[in-house]
Amino acid sequence: MQKTLRSKQEIQDYFKDWNLDEPSQEYVRFHCSRYGVLLQKIDEIINRMGKMAENKNGVKILDIDPAYQTEILRKTLPEATVNSLGFEDKRFKPNLQDKHFQFDLNDAQYKEKWPQTEGHDIIILAETIEHLYTAPKLVLECIATWLKTGGYLIIQTPNGVSLRRRLKMLSGKYPCEMIREKRTDPGHFREYTINELISIGKESGFVPSDYSISNYFNYHNNLKQGLYNTLTSVLPEAFRDGIMISLQKV
Repeated sequence: MQKTLRSKQEIQDYFKDWNLDEPSQEYVRFHCSRYGVLLQKIDEIINRMGKMAENKNGVKILDIDPAYQTEILRKTLPEATVNSLGFEDKRFKPNLQDKHFQFDLNDAQYKEKWPQTEGHDIIILAETIEHLYTAPKLVLECIATWLKTGGYLIIQTPNGVSLRRRLKMLSGKYPCEMIREKRTDPGHFREYTINELISIGKESGFVPSDYSISNYFNYHNNLKQGLYNTLTSVLPEAFRDGIMISLQKV
């Protein structure tokens, strides 16, 4: 049965039954607004491509680095194919039509290792590119081979020059954590700006379609976050926290 998982509360309520540990619960709370923004963009692209509700069984989506958003996509778009790629996570069960492709995106630097997949209408690279040490141009060139002509790549990633990060730098603190020891869960090697992502997309053979920069991460202190949101709403959008960009393969 199709579930409605669009709002922050609906998403948090759904995962309450999963018996998650505290770090996992915090991850869902932190990203639940981002999931809603992503779903809205996917709906927009599906409609733009002419694949309306009655034809969604023809939509092929590839979610790179399977996570909670993979589960949300499969529940909200049960007629679509939602394949995954990356390190497999057994918690996120595929539907009958779905496949998983095991591949470390850092190996995009070796063309002979690129996996062959079916063509997809939409590929999602969410909260992943900043964790890769391989040059993003090589990563996007690899991803392009898994996308149909006319299809879209959606990237979500922290804004490397947000106000939050600028303030940390001014206080003498580096805005990113140390690289973690676990290869399958590294820290952020490199965060990007919107202009860098547009440039990398063009160099990789994509045409930028649209982008937004917004505060879609949920921090603990609601009062502090509210003041931050108010301040960044009157500053240029480049000061906000989260980037989402759509790139079309032509």
